[in-house]
Parts: sequence; structure tokens; C-alpha cells
Amino acid sequence: MSRVDIFVLGLVSFSLSFLLSRLFYKENIKIGSKEKTAFGGLVIFISIFFTLVISPVRAEFEVWRLFLPFALMFILGFVDDYREFSPYLKLLSQALIVILAIYLGIVTKIIYIHPTLNYIITFLWLMIILNAFNFLDILDGLATGIILIIAGGFSFIGLLNFQPFNLLFAFIMFFSVLGFLPFNYRSAKAYLGDSGSLSLGMLLGMLSISFSYAREQNPWALFTPVVIMGLPFFDFIYVTARRIFQGKSIFKKSPDHLAILMQGEGMTSFSIVKKFHFICFLFVLSALALQFSSLLIGAMVVLVYAMFLFFYLGVKYY
Repeated sequence: MSRVDIFVLGLVSFSLSFLLSRLFYKENIKIGSKEKTAFGGLVIFISIFFTLVISPVRAEFEVWRLFLPFALMFILGFVDDYREFSPYLKLLSQALIVILAIYLGIVTKIIYIHPTLNYIITFLWLMIILNAFNFLDILDGLATGIILIIAGGFSFIGLLNFQPFNLLFAFIMFFSVLGFLPFNYRSAKAYLGDSGSLSLGMLLGMLSISFSYAREQNPWALFTPVVIMGLPFFDFIYVTARRIFQGKSIFKKSPDHLAILMQGEGMTSFSIVKKFHFICFLFVLSALALQFSSLLIGAMVVLVYAMFLFFYLGVKYY
């Protein structure tokens, strides 16, 4: 499977996503129990599934070991969009799907630590990342744009090192989300819903582990997954720490997300979303620069700037 094949499949997924989104919106198809429909997750899932089915690698184990946990997380989120699970049942269900992903071989391969620690790190990483994207699905276009930027970053890494299976998933996710974005960005007509935020968060988390980083001997490239996921990761840590310090449950929803706090201070949703997307872009840019040892200093400068902007906002609106 060549780069051209993968690009064509990406265009197929974009066309499907856009046309289905338009159909769902035009026919006023209601998904979920909330006032505004959450067809984004379903549209993107159908687009990714159909594109994989027509791909020349549809029978490969590498494809389905990524798709199966993604599909199960979609089903969990889809059911939750209609009838909200208790936080603990939802967390347990997520944990079982993550354990399945680990069983299928989605595991970090850090050679400097004991193999058991790789399993523990993988479990914690996937649980944090999939819930981090669920936390971010609160403003028009916020989570969708962040997913798009990060998927674009993984696509670039896949093109650099040409890892066909991972590149295929990154590409079709990028284009599927891009097809839905016009219906979710600014005065959103539809949301991702839990089906979208949880499943796409799970898929990005698995991709971050599955990719091989750096074409040259560069130990700093090991930090690429954390850096490229910098915004959702630090946002999750911020919200969780804030709830713990305030004596609130970290599992129950509350209006204490940084974006909501900024909105409460009078900032418009669109302005907040642009700030978050810009910071996310800086994280991804620094992660891409980490692939080359010659760009290490530049990567560090951009990374420090991105972290400064995020934590500056966190302190300002605490």
C-alpha cells in the first residue's frame, strides 16, 4: 500500500463524512438524549469503518487490532449518549476495553524499564488520553479541532517514516474529522458526543503508542507521544488537580474546565477555541521537530512556549 493509496482512502473518508454529516443535518436525524444532536461520532465511525473495508489491507491483523478497541469504545460512548452510565461503570467499561487493546499488543516498548511497567504505563496513558478528549468536548469545535491537529501531526510522522498501517489510520481519521468539522465549528449544528470523543481519544492514544519515532538515533524522540498530546494531557491534569484541591469528585461533571472558566470571565467561545487550537498546534510542532536531533533546540523553545501559554491561562483563570 503506497502513500498515494492512503491519500486516496483519506479523500474517500472525507467525502463520506461530509456527505453523511450533511444528510444527518438536513434530515434532522437526532442522536443522543441532549437537545443538540451528537451525530459526529457516528458519522466519523461509519466513514472510518467503510474506508477500512475497501482498503487493500482490510484483512491484516495490524488494522483490526487498532479498530476493535476503537469500535468498542464507540459503542460504549454511543450508548452513554442516550443513557448516561454511572461514572464508575463507565470507567470500568473503559478499563476493560483498554485491557483488550493491551492484550492485542498495543503496548509501549520502552527498553529501559521492566516489561511489566510498560503494561502499567500503557494502561494509565490510554485511560488518561481517552478521558482527556472527553473533557475537551465542551465548546463548538474545541475537541474536533484538537483531534484534527494531532491527527495531522501523526500523519506527518507516518509520512516521514512510512508506517503504512498507522499512517492509514491517522490519515482517514484526519479526513473523517475534517469532513465533520464544518458542522461542529462555531455555531455548531452537531456535536461529537461521547461516542466521538471517547473513540477518537482511544484511537489517538493507541496510535501514539503504535508509531515508531525518529529516523535517526535521537533519544529525545521518545518523548514525542507526550509532547504531541501535550494539550489534552495537561488539560486533563489541570482539571483533575483542580477538582482534588477543591474536594470535588474527579468522576462527576462540573463547570470547572479551564475553557468554561475563561468563558465565565467574558471571553467568547470562538476566542477560547482559537487559543486552545494555537497552543495545540505549538505542541504538535515541537513534537515534529523532536524527530530531528538538529532541531532539538527549536523543539524545546516551542515546547516551553506552549507550556507557558497553557499554564499562564491556568493560573490566570484558576
